[in-house]
Amino acid sequence: MILIKQFKNHYLTHYIPAAIIALIAPMGYLAPLGEWLLMAFLSLTLLLNFMINPYKLNSYGLILFCAACGLIFCSIFWSISPARTAEVMLPKTGILFAILVAITASSNIKIKNIHINLGISLMFTAVIVFLDLILNAEIRSNLTQIAGDEPTSSSGNYSRGLLIMTILLPLVLSALLNKKFFIFATVLFLLASFSILLGPNSTAKITLVLSVVVAFIIYFLGPKSFLISSIIMIFWIISAPYLIQKTIPHLVNIEKHAVIYRTCDTEFTLKHPEWKNVVGKNNYCETTAPWQQKRSSLVHRLLIWDFVAKEVKKNIILGKGIGTSRLIGQNHILIIPQAEPDYLQNHIIRGAIPLHPHNNILQIWLELGAIGAILYTVLWIFILKFGNSLRKK
Repeated sequence: MILIKQFKNHYLTHYIPAAIIALIAPMGYLAPLGEWLLMAFLSLTLLLNFMINPYKLNSYGLILFCAACGLIFCSIFWSISPARTAEVMLPKTGILFAILVAITASSNIKIKNIHINLGISLMFTAVIVFLDLILNAEIRSNLTQIAGDEPTSSSGNYSRGLLIMTILLPLVLSALLNKKFFIFATVLFLLASFSILLGPNSTAKITLVLSVVVAFIIYFLGPKSFLISSIIMIFWIISAPYLIQKTIPHLVNIEKHAVIYRTCDTEFTLKHPEWKNVVGKNNYCETTAPWQQKRSSLVHRLLIWDFVAKEVKKNIILGKGIGTSRLIGQNHILIIPQAEPDYLQNHIIRGAIPLHPHNNILQIWLELGAIGAILYTVLWIFILKFGNSLRKK
């Protein structure tokens, strides 16, 4: 019986976590939302390990878990939709417990050569995305059709996979460089970068630039980068609604101007004073006109964040109740600024919050208010302390 228990524990803490982590990037591209199922399976694995071989949970984390559960259950009393809140209370509580166990059990997970594991996984994903984009291999499209699904947009084939690659890239690159795998790291970076830059997702391109910066920070600062990133995260949690309200409106309303030329004469310029004669060029005049690229997922998300930040102010202390964010702003219409008339139908978005706010911190502020944000901040402090204790060991 002891041998069986040891084998099960070894299997649950070594092989399954390694396989799950390796599959996150490919699943994110080939089966959108599949990576969340993998993370759920990882949490389930850790829970099974906890039941087979119980160990003492961190008392600080247990108090935080109880406080969070208390807030979630109490939010039904001030929720804008008690039925929706009652529907999600138990699943949210289960997720919180899985997070508690996952954080506590992370010291028991032993994955050998995790940098190679993740590196090969990212390389595999980048190759498939590259083939789809350059050679039009339609690997992703064919898989979705086999599963009975169809992409909802031209970028639907790539967006989630590209974002997951950019999120994992700095961690993997810094680990490979630290282990002296310079050629592997260079090839992976170039292949992933080309795939992201050629793809349609503007959010992933911005994230790529940030990921390069983060990779250098992690590589040169080492363990200190964990402390710095945690402090930045805590500051972001506390100030997110305020910063978004102050910055987003300016970002989404940036106008670009294009210079337009045409042939003209004196009679035309008299009737249209906005057109000016070009000095030194006869019969030519010019004007400037506002111009902006067609709607992107990034601008859409920024508008959602701006709307959510304004809604947070209405119930800033307690929030609107757990699980209610998808019910807010359903009659609200988002309009992309400087939308061209020919594409107006593509720039009107009905429903301000599609399913969720696309920002977990804003969602906590919206649903659980400042109290929820404080508990989330305490969670990050707990993670910071726990991470530092593991590093010292």
